[in-house]
Amino acid sequence: MKNVENEILTGERALFASVDMEIRSCHFCDGESPLKESRNIKLYDTAFSWKYPLWYCRDVECKGCRLDLTARSGIWYTERIKMENCIIDAPKTFRRSSDIE
Repeated sequence: MKNVENEILTGERALFASVDMEIRSCHFCDGESPLKESRNIKLYDTAFSWKYPLWYCRDVECKGCRLDLTARSGIWYTERIKMENCIIDAPKTFRRSSDIE
C-alpha cells in the first residue's frame, strides 16, 4: 500500500484513480475531484477544501477527516465508504452512494 503523509495537495485530480493508498494528515486545498475513481483508500486526519473529493470511489475508510464548506458535492456515486469521527460542513455531500457506514 502506498503512503502519502503530511502533504498539501493542490490542482485538479491530484491523486486521480489511486489504488491501495493510505493518506494521513494531508490537506487537499484546491482542484476538483482529487480522488475521483479511486479504490481501496484509507484516509486519516485529512481535510478537503474543494469540490467533488470522493466521486466514483470504492472501498474507502475515513477517520478523523473533514469536508469543509467548499468541499460541496463530496461523496457521489461511491460504494462502500466507512466514516468515523469526521466533520462534514459541505452541502450536498451524499448522492447515489451505497453501503455507507
